[in-house]
Amino acid sequence: MNTLPKRFGKYGLTLHTEKTRMIDFRRPLAKKSGSASFDLLGFTHFWGKSRKGNQVVQRKTASPRFSHALKRISEWCRANRHRPVAEQHDVLSQKLQGHYGYYGITGNMRGLTRFVHEVERTWRRWLDRRSSGRTMTWERFRLVLRRYALPRPRIVHSVYATAATPPSDEPDAGIRTSGSVGALGATPGPPGRCLPVGPAHERVVSRCG
Repeated sequence: MNTLPKRFGKYGLTLHTEKTRMIDFRRPLAKKSGSASFDLLGFTHFWGKSRKGNQVVQRKTASPRFSHALKRISEWCRANRHRPVAEQHDVLSQKLQGHYGYYGITGNMRGLTRFVHEVERTWRRWLDRRSSGRTMTWERFRLVLRRYALPRPRIVHSVYATAATPPSDEPDAGIRTSGSVGALGATPGPPGRCLPVGPAHERVVSRCG
């Protein structure tokens, strides 16, 4: 931790001392699952197994971000439940597309599927509360979804398709810590590539982004 601030300082970058920490995130031993994990840029990074049985770094939507996004959907549905269903569908579709645009990364299909399922449940609940009759049963809501189907989950960012050696003009390429990097001047986007960093015993694991 004493070296990283100096390395980042060469390029005009700073590390947030309270949000930056070193994590032992080494590849687990064979036939054992990794227990270490950390949240970064809205994703929980953890060790898992690929389809071939190899240990790989996987990512899923971080629980706090998932809950926050769903809460905002619920608040919107509540405030706009009396608008025409077609208008509600258009706005919810845009919100879901935006969610997929950020969290639609390789390995996170389960998180996306769960999110759209929760959005459907939330939408039905607030449509059911438009009147005291509570007439929006699940059977009727399924008919609504046939006409106003919400966008299905999709992977937008493939870490395998975009993985490549970082350009030489990116001096900090290949470095990622589990903290916030200050003085960047912009909000970082979703992870676009994840590259191994240094030897296997290195405690910084990858650059996503």
